Amino acid sequence: DILQLPHVAVINPQINSILLTYLETFDVLHSSQPIETQVRDTLVLQRLRFEVKHHPGTRLLAEGYREVRRLYPEIRLDDFLHDHFTTRIATRILMDNYVEMRSPKAGYVGVVCQDMRPLSIVQEIAGELTALTESLYGCAPLVEYRGNPDCVLDYIPRHVKYMV
Repeated sequence: DILQLPHVAVINPQINSILLTYLETFDVLHSSQPIETQVRDTLVLQRLRFEVKHHPGTRLLAEGYREVRRLYPEIRLDDFLHDHFTTRIATRILMDNYVEMRSPKAGYVGVVCQDMRPLSIVQEIAGELTALTESLYGCAPLVEYRGNPDCVLDYIPRHVKYMV
C-alpha cells in the first residue's frame, strides 16, 4: 500500500523508514525455514510482535504525513491512513490472539475475555484518573456512570481501555 502512494510520500524519510521496516519483517518471515512446531511459530510471532522497530511507526507516519502535506497541500492520504491503521490493528489482534491461544488463561479465549464487564474496566480507569487529577490539582470531578451497568460481553479488554 505504501508503494501505491504518490512518489513524494514514498520518498519521505519517515514514511520510507516504515516501508523498509515492513520489508525487513516480510524478509524475516519469508526466509524462515518451514515451521516444524507450534513452539517455533509462536516464538517467531512473539519476537516480531514486540520488535522495537515497529513501535515508532505511528509517530513516523504522522510526521511524514505532516511533512508531505506542508510541501504538497493538495495530497490527501486519508484512505491510505484509514486502511493502514485498520490493517495494523487487525494484524496486532491476530498475532496477539495466536500467541495467547498457546497459553490458555481462565476466562479467556485468546485475547477475548469471556463475560467481561465493561463497567469494571471503566471504574478502574476512572479511579486511576481521579487519583492522578487529585494529586495534580487537589480535586477531581465526580464520575457519573450511565447506560447499562450490568452489561456483560465477550470482548478484548485492552480495546475497551483504549476506547475509555
